[in-house]
Amino acid sequence: MTNKPIVIFDATKAGNKESGLGNFCYNLGKEISMLKPGRFEIQFLVNKEQDNLFGSEHKYITLNATQKFPVNNFKEVALLHACWQLSSLESSNKKLKWLYTVHDLNFLIKYKSFKRIYYTHRFLNNMKNADKIVCISNATNVLFADLTNDNYQAEIIYNGNSLSNITEAKNPNINLPKRYLFFIGIISPKKNIETIFELLQQIPELNLVLAGEAQTIYKRQLKLKATQLNLAERIIFTGKVSEEEKLYLYQNCEACINPSIAEGFGIPVVEAMSLGKPLVLNNIPAFKEIAGDLALYITPENKLNFKNEYDTYIEKFSNSSISKDIQTASQKFSWKHAAESYVKLYEEVLFGD
Repeated sequence: MTNKPIVIFDATKAGNKESGLGNFCYNLGKEISMLKPGRFEIQFLVNKEQDNLFGSEHKYITLNATQKFPVNNFKEVALLHACWQLSSLESSNKKLKWLYTVHDLNFLIKYKSFKRIYYTHRFLNNMKNADKIVCISNATNVLFADLTNDNYQAEIIYNGNSLSNITEAKNPNINLPKRYLFFIGIISPKKNIETIFELLQQIPELNLVLAGEAQTIYKRQLKLKATQLNLAERIIFTGKVSEEEKLYLYQNCEACINPSIAEGFGIPVVEAMSLGKPLVLNNIPAFKEIAGDLALYITPENKLNFKNEYDTYIEKFSNSSISKDIQTASQKFSWKHAAESYVKLYEEVLFGD
């Protein structure tokens, strides 16, 4: 048994890297696993099928049902990093310190009545028990401060660029159209994919490639709407893709698009920026914070005459340095920097540094 304090990093959501939370847990955990803090030991909480997620040289705790109840678990642990705001992990260890990462407050949008009350209560209870809180953007921090009436202070640590370690692109064996917009993520109602359909009606030369797992009912609704709008032949659902296939789809698209109505950050936006790709984004605070004035934003004002705005924006990429500017702007989003920042917070919580 180590004499050093033990820090647990909760990597149990790392299984689905196409989701923002899964991407966060895997890439941040991987970077943290490569650091060698001298004053404490980092272990990883994983699901049964995730053994050796970050290499066999690390220690792992396998998640089981009892860790979601306040029984005598984590009794030797000094700090637990719960990687999302609605974590159900509990412990009767009164000395255990907690760090929570707050990604978003989408439960306020997603749920109504009882479920909304339930998740709000869980969120506030987690924040009350936290020794340190991190928000992944200023946009999230604003919502967090509003919900908690400024009763809690949060640090801001940005997410990173998950393409930085992918060196080889792979064709996903799809008959890709010459011109296409690319979206990647969990395809769910909050992603607001219908807005892209409206834009495609104005630009007949463009197609749409949607990568990622789709919620069954929502996908059925999208396919029906696409048929009604005579767009079905111009829309491709790829399903899940590998990291190498994702890179290929980014590289060959005309622009990356994300019309989501609620995001705490936007990892696909940073990925696209790192490649200098044109960005078509919904006009929400998180996207504005990440991309600034380098993206084309979808607004109620320009939605009806979007073709002219889009053509003008794309034309800039052949006549200016905007692509290089976008790549430069992406460099401040780094998983290595995020990992170092989190480890510094671990030390602050444990030792008061």
